[in-house]
Amino acid sequence: MSNAVIAGPIAPSPRAAGAARRRVGPLLPDSRTILAASGCVMFGFIAAHLGGNLVAFAGSAAFNDYARSLRELGAPVAGEGMLLNLVRVVVGGALIAHLGAHARILLGGETDSRA
Repeated sequence: MSNAVIAGPIAPSPRAAGAARRRVGPLLPDSRTILAASGCVMFGFIAAHLGGNLVAFAGSAAFNDYARSLRELGAPVAGEGMLLNLVRVVVGGALIAHLGAHARILLGGETDSRA
Protein backbone atom coordinates (compact mmCIF):
# COMPACT_ATOMS: atom_id res chain seq x y z
CA MET A 1 0.00 0.00 0.00
CA SER A 2 1.30 3.44 -0.92
CA ASN A 3 1.16 6.54 1.29
CA ALA A 4 0.66 8.90 -1.67
CA VAL A 5 -2.00 11.58 -1.32
CA ILE A 6 -4.19 12.15 -4.32
CA ALA A 7 -5.19 15.76 -4.74
CA GLY A 8 -7.20 17.53 -7.38
CA PRO A 9 -6.22 20.70 -9.20
CA ILE A 10 -5.12 23.56 -6.97
CA ALA A 11 -7.58 26.43 -7.04
CA PRO A 12 -6.29 29.98 -6.64
CA SER A 13 -6.82 31.43 -3.22
CA PRO A 14 -9.59 34.00 -2.80
CA ARG A 15 -6.97 36.56 -1.75
CA ALA A 16 -5.03 36.13 -5.02
CA ALA A 17 -8.22 36.34 -7.05
CA GLY A 18 -9.25 39.51 -5.20
CA ALA A 19 -5.86 41.10 -5.70
CA ALA A 20 -6.01 40.40 -9.42
CA ARG A 21 -9.54 41.76 -9.67
CA ARG A 22 -8.83 44.90 -7.64
CA ARG A 23 -6.38 46.50 -10.08
CA VAL A 24 -8.20 47.97 -13.05
CA GLY A 25 -5.18 49.50 -14.70
CA PRO A 26 -1.50 50.03 -14.02
CA LEU A 27 -1.93 53.76 -13.43
CA LEU A 28 -4.75 53.63 -10.88
CA PRO A 29 -3.56 53.88 -7.28
CA ASP A 30 -5.26 51.86 -4.59
CA SER A 31 -7.53 53.45 -1.99
CA ARG A 32 -4.87 53.58 0.72
CA THR A 33 -2.59 55.62 -1.53
CA ILE A 34 -5.44 58.01 -2.36
CA LEU A 35 -6.29 58.24 1.34
CA ALA A 36 -2.69 59.09 2.26
CA ALA A 37 -2.16 61.63 -0.53
CA SER A 38 -5.44 63.46 0.06
CA GLY A 39 -4.76 63.47 3.81
CA CYS A 40 -1.38 65.11 3.19
CA VAL A 41 -3.00 67.78 0.99
CA MET A 42 -5.60 68.54 3.66
CA PHE A 43 -3.00 68.55 6.44
CA GLY A 44 -0.90 71.03 4.45
CA PHE A 45 -3.92 73.27 4.03
CA ILE A 46 -4.71 73.12 7.75
CA ALA A 47 -1.09 73.96 8.66
CA ALA A 48 -1.03 76.93 6.24
CA HIS A 49 -4.44 78.08 7.46
CA LEU A 50 -3.29 77.91 11.08
CA GLY A 51 -0.19 79.93 10.25
CA GLY A 52 -2.30 82.54 8.49
CA ASN A 53 -4.69 82.81 11.40
CA LEU A 54 -1.79 83.37 13.77
CA VAL A 55 -1.16 86.64 11.92
CA ALA A 56 -4.28 87.93 13.72
CA PHE A 57 -2.17 88.24 16.87
CA ALA A 58 0.02 90.82 15.07
CA GLY A 59 -2.92 93.22 14.85
CA SER A 60 -5.75 94.01 12.50
CA ALA A 61 -3.59 95.92 10.00
CA ALA A 62 -1.21 92.98 9.59
CA PHE A 63 -4.12 90.55 9.25
CA ASN A 64 -5.80 92.74 6.62
CA ASP A 65 -2.52 92.96 4.69
CA TYR A 66 -2.21 89.17 4.85
CA ALA A 67 -5.78 88.70 3.58
CA ARG A 68 -5.20 91.19 0.76
CA SER A 69 -1.98 89.44 -0.24
CA LEU A 70 -3.86 86.12 -0.46
CA ARG A 71 -6.48 87.63 -2.77
CA GLU A 72 -3.82 89.27 -4.95
CA LEU A 73 -1.56 86.19 -5.08
CA GLY A 74 -0.75 85.51 -8.73
CA ALA A 75 -2.76 88.53 -9.92
CA PRO A 76 -0.44 89.63 -12.75
CA VAL A 77 -0.42 86.14 -14.30
CA ALA A 78 -3.67 84.41 -13.35
CA GLY A 79 -5.95 87.25 -12.31
CA GLU A 80 -6.97 88.37 -8.86
CA GLY A 81 -8.25 85.55 -6.68
CA MET A 82 -7.65 82.81 -9.26
CA LEU A 83 -4.96 80.98 -7.29
CA LEU A 84 -7.08 81.22 -4.15
CA ASN A 85 -9.97 79.61 -6.04
CA LEU A 86 -7.61 76.94 -7.38
CA VAL A 87 -6.57 76.08 -3.82
CA ARG A 88 -10.23 75.83 -2.84
CA VAL A 89 -10.92 73.42 -5.71
CA VAL A 90 -7.85 71.29 -4.91
CA VAL A 91 -8.73 71.04 -1.20
CA GLY A 92 -12.37 70.26 -2.04
CA GLY A 93 -11.26 67.57 -4.47
CA ALA A 94 -8.91 66.14 -1.85
CA LEU A 95 -11.80 65.99 0.61
CA ILE A 96 -14.04 64.17 -1.88
CA ALA A 97 -11.25 61.74 -2.83
CA HIS A 98 -10.47 61.13 0.85
CA LEU A 99 -14.09 60.36 1.73
CA GLY A 100 -14.52 58.15 -1.35
CA ALA A 101 -11.38 56.14 -0.65
CA HIS A 102 -12.36 55.74 2.98
CA ALA A 103 -15.85 54.54 2.02
CA ARG A 104 -14.39 52.07 -0.47
CA ILE A 105 -12.13 50.60 2.19
CA LEU A 106 -14.95 50.42 4.77
CA LEU A 107 -17.45 48.85 2.41
CA GLY A 108 -15.00 46.11 1.49
CA GLY A 109 -14.21 47.19 -2.04
CA GLU A 110 -10.55 46.35 -1.46
CA THR A 111 -8.81 43.57 0.33
CA ASP A 112 -5.63 44.04 2.30
CA SER A 113 -2.79 42.93 0.04
CA ARG A 114 -0.12 43.34 2.75
CA ALA A 115 -1.15 40.37 4.92
